[in-house]
Amino acid sequence: MARTGHPSRAVKALAAGLALASGVLASAPPAGALPDFYWEAPVRLSRGPAATPQAFRSGDRVVAVWQENVPAGAGGNAWLSAVSYAPDGTPARLDRFAGPFPYTGSAPVLFSASMNDDGHIAVAASSTERTVAIHVSTDGGRSFPRAGTLESDAPVVTPRVYQRSGGGWYVFALQGRTDREGNTEALAILLSRSADG
Repeated sequence: MARTGHPSRAVKALAAGLALASGVLASAPPAGALPDFYWEAPVRLSRGPAATPQAFRSGDRVVAVWQENVPAGAGGNAWLSAVSYAPDGTPARLDRFAGPFPYTGSAPVLFSASMNDDGHIAVAASSTERTVAIHVSTDGGRSFPRAGTLESDAPVVTPRVYQRSGGGWYVFALQGRTDREGNTEALAILLSRSADG
């Protein structure tokens, strides 16, 4: 059969199929690309200047705890606030559930929080120069009653709370020792344990 210079139907069909496949491949995301996720518009949680948020999933609730700082003179005061979200997204706010905690200089991080296997959330905060306040929520972050206070004979800073494997909590903190002239001569790490939190 002689060629007439016109493509056959098979060649036309093949060309159309290749063009369609090229279009589909060109519009598909690259291999290994992450899918786009939908994010709602951000909502402000803090009422004032805030820092160091920590978040937990406690049972069927999501809980966030943060520090709010209000500068005043050569220092200021800090408070702890929280919000606990129900499964339907309804918030339960706890504005300034702890504080005020005075500070000098720029606002330091005055607290830490941790959650145990039962969904209880413990918060340790430097409440005064020589005191660490412990607050524990057993209701999914809807309340944070004071569970205890740790006293020290020297200044303590940077409390860190962690779950104990057998139940209860550990609290670590740095303690400064001063010499007779008031200069810091050494830092020590303190540990306090609670079997029942």
